[in-house]
Amino acid sequence: MPMNKYVLSSTPQKITDGTKLGLVQGMGKRDFYFAEGATAPSKDAYIYGHEVSFPVGAIIWAWSDSCVAVSVLTVE
Repeated sequence: MPMNKYVLSSTPQKITDGTKLGLVQGMGKRDFYFAEGATAPSKDAYIYGHEVSFPVGAIIWAWSDSCVAVSVLTVE
């Protein structure tokens, strides 16, 4: 199961491309904002939590008000 690490800022960044299924988890169970969509989301529509699983086809964007590291685990 490959893993990538991202450090989030206040600007949404794409952390999955829709080609694999997997899990995003805030390191240290830190919460972050996330949304799904083909383009960068409006910061008015989001989910807030420390973990999200995603299916093939889901493009996930994430951001945070403070510096938060997340790990993205995907299934080949």
